[in-house]
Amino acid sequence: MKKNEIFNVVLNSVSEQSDVPVEDILSSKKTQEIVDARTIAVHCCKVLGMPTCLIQKMFNKKNAYSINSLSTLYDDRFHQSFFFREVASASKKQIENILKDNC
Repeated sequence: MKKNEIFNVVLNSVSEQSDVPVEDILSSKKTQEIVDARTIAVHCCKVLGMPTCLIQKMFNKKNAYSINSLSTLYDDRFHQSFFFREVASASKKQIENILKDNC
């Protein structure tokens, strides 16, 4: 699978699990549920081996700082929020199943 296809799988899975539209995940909106969904998507991309510069480009961010900030935020939110943990776990499982089926 190509990187952009993997990125789309990540976005669609996180969107489905969090009930946050893909457009909002890619936007600069800063409500907690949108930032959480964006954080989970960035984390999943990093876990799948995407370089920060590619994630930055896919999310249309001008610098890597915002991507690195979201990566740092992931651990804090994972430990603080039950909902975040549930969405992150369900998203990861769905992404793994889709990627496994397509390989």
